Amino acid sequence: MAANHMVSHTDGNKYYLGSDGAMIVSITFKSVEDGKTYKADENGVCTSNGSVAAGDLEAILKSNGYTANKSHSMALAYEACIEAGYGRNFAVGMMANIFHEGSAGKLEGNTNKGYWQQAPQSIKNLAGKIITNETMARTWLNETPRVSGFGVGSIQWSWPSRRDGILNAYLQSASTWSSEELGDIEILFMI
Repeated sequence: MAANHMVSHTDGNKYYLGSDGAMIVSITFKSVEDGKTYKADENGVCTSNGSVAAGDLEAILKSNGYTANKSHSMALAYEACIEAGYGRNFAVGMMANIFHEGSAGKLEGNTNKGYWQQAPQSIKNLAGKIITNETMARTWLNETPRVSGFGVGSIQWSWPSRRDGILNAYLQSASTWSSEELGDIEILFMI
């Protein structure tokens, strides 16, 4: 039995067909042929938003000097935004935010603020590190001062309620505590 596939029609359009030959409509899918994301509308006409598959984008980012953590987070954010229906400019903006903010699972404290000096030593010891276990996440969740300026993750969630939200998402979903896994959790939290 053949897999789902796109076919070009004499009317100039591409259509997405199921393994039984029936047209598939109102769906977003990733093409096996070219790795791009397509959307089949209610008439079955497929259009591409021009996006590149996350794996390909991740490889491109790595080959241009981005760290594995940053490449993974940026590529996943781009793909998630496109799949959620956001435009390419929005998706690229998310990538730029991740590029400038942080890395998946990274704990950061703003040492320029006066409340940094009042932070417990446990928090100062963790600042700048990537979360690698439940204890680190719980410490940052429970001992960080209830003010902005102590961020978490690739978007650097620093407002206390958002910071608590991403930390609780890690605690509920993480099993390996790898930066790739934390990046995946962040994307689900974001979208």
